[in-house]
Amino acid sequence: VIAGVVIMCFFFKFNKDLFMLDGPGMEYDMTQEIFYCSYYNGGGMENTHISYELKVDENQVVTITYEKHDEEPITRTVSYDAIDEIRAIYRVTGAMDWFDLPVDEVTVEDAPIQSVTIKFRDEIMRIDNTHVIPKAGEGFMLKIYNVLKTYYDQGVE
Repeated sequence: VIAGVVIMCFFFKFNKDLFMLDGPGMEYDMTQEIFYCSYYNGGGMENTHISYELKVDENQVVTITYEKHDEEPITRTVSYDAIDEIRAIYRVTGAMDWFDLPVDEVTVEDAPIQSVTIKFRDEIMRIDNTHVIPKAGEGFMLKIYNVLKTYYDQGVE
């Protein structure tokens, strides 16, 4: 019995899901990763673009940089809650399992590209509008865009 309790304590202490942030007893230590998320929409025949790029620096400061075609990029400090919301989207849609998404067989030439790139620890994932996204991920890129835009617009004082 004692050995079983010791093994369970060891298992629960060192096997925490770092991506789970909600619920009783869940822990997250941001120092174990460098977090990055970007949204890009552009190209195509008009050759314009917008992008949002969220970063966490070594001092745990969260910033979002907004860039629009032919304008200077603007960076704002934002709430850490933006990261929690992005993680929730990935968790709910199952996007952390989308490393080998199939590519759509139909390609539209000169179409704009819409993409999301994310980095959790050392894993980098890029998903764009040429990938076939599972049904659970319907509206995935729009959700990421909305989080980044909302937190960028709000900023922090």
